[in-house]
This record gives sequence, structure tokens and C-alpha cells, in this order.
Amino acid sequence: MTEDLSPILREFEVDCSLEHAFHTWTRQLDLWWPLKRHSVSQANAASVTIEPQLGGRIFETTRGGEKLLWGTVNLWDPPNRFGYLWHLGEADASEATQVIITFTALGRTRTRVTIEHKGWENAGPKAGPRRRGNEWGWDGLIAAFTTFIADATHRETPC
Repeated sequence: MTEDLSPILREFEVDCSLEHAFHTWTRQLDLWWPLKRHSVSQANAASVTIEPQLGGRIFETTRGGEKLLWGTVNLWDPPNRFGYLWHLGEADASEATQVIITFTALGRTRTRVTIEHKGWENAGPKAGPRRRGNEWGWDGLIAAFTTFIADATHRETPC
């Protein structure tokens, strides 16, 4: 049986402006990302950060201050899209996959978010299981993001 290595595609909408959606995903990641389920160190994870620039790192910081590299930003086009090489828990980026997240305004206060996670053919011998795990992972992250956006008590700026 051949493993499915096709891109993972997810699309959903949120009730906020394009700028707010992009800012929340990239600059407030630490506020909504479910670290206990989606991190390398799990219960020991303290925060997650995206350095907002080309070449910026995506990393987890543990409670002890150790920084664990998850990926590297290779597309930075605020507020429309950003992308990164994803190599969570890998020693290097040789088996990295590519993630591109696009934000499309559907009006002043409605935004479509599209996630494309591709490059599974580069992900080494465990590409199939990694892809399946990421399918599940994206569903959980989308739920966390949409819940955070919907909860007006967390907003720094109005939608």
C-alpha cells in the first residue's frame, strides 16, 4: 500500500479583520497555541514564538529556558501570508515540510484562513505517519485558534 503524501489542506473562516487574524496567528501565538498537546516538551513547555521576519525561527521555550527549534520562516508577507519550513523535533531541516498560511479578507470583519502543508515526499521514511499526525494536529490547532478569536476577552485590538 502506498502512503498518502499529498498536501494537507485546511480552510476556515473567522470573524475578525485580515490584519487581526494575521497578527493573532503570528504575534500572539503564545496566547492560543495548545502547548500541552502540541509541543516537543509537552508539560515542560512554557511558550512558543515566531520571529516575524524572513529567516526567523519558530521555537518552543521550556520552563528551564531551553529553546527547541520547530521551524524557519521562509515566506513573510504581512498581513496576507507567511510560510515556514517545519521540522518540529528534528535534528536539522533535511526532512522539513513546507507550511503556507494565507489570510484572505472576506469583508472588514471576516477572514478566510487557508493552510497548505506540503512536501511530505521530503519527510523521510516516516513521512506517512508524520503526515497523519499533522492532519490531526491541524484540526486541533484550528479549533484553538477559532475559539481564541471568538473569545472577545482576549482581543488586544478590535476586529
